[in-house]
Amino acid sequence: MFLFKFYLITDHAHSRHTPPQVLPALAEAGLRALQVREKERSPVSLSDYAQELATVLGPRREELWMFLNDRADLALSLGLDGVHLRNDSLPLERHAPPLRHALLYGVSTHSLAGVRAAEAAGADFVTFGPVYDTPSKAGY
Repeated sequence: MFLFKFYLITDHAHSRHTPPQVLPALAEAGLRALQVREKERSPVSLSDYAQELATVLGPRREELWMFLNDRADLALSLGLDGVHLRNDSLPLERHAPPLRHALLYGVSTHSLAGVRAAEAAGADFVTFGPVYDTPSKAGY
């Protein structure tokens, strides 16, 4: 069972403040899960950014689950806690067993059927949304 209620998802394209600016205060306030979701970054840039965020968190990094969007290979290489899969990601059941045993897996869902499918595939948790109208997810 996951003990986080607040799950921060980074997205520099839609943020007023950068995660390095706000992470220390959020971690102090009880943030326990972070998804690094920077779709436009190259693998090297994404790796560097995730490492920067871990450094910014300092000792609080040990109190927080850190997930990388879509890239299980990078998440494992960086020593992160898990990966979060999108609708168009490689399906969870197609990830190699060593990855599945080493990482926690979150899956984005947009319907009850999606939640059930993620559970059947072995997801550790799902995110469900959008709950409210949002221009970036109008199709849902």
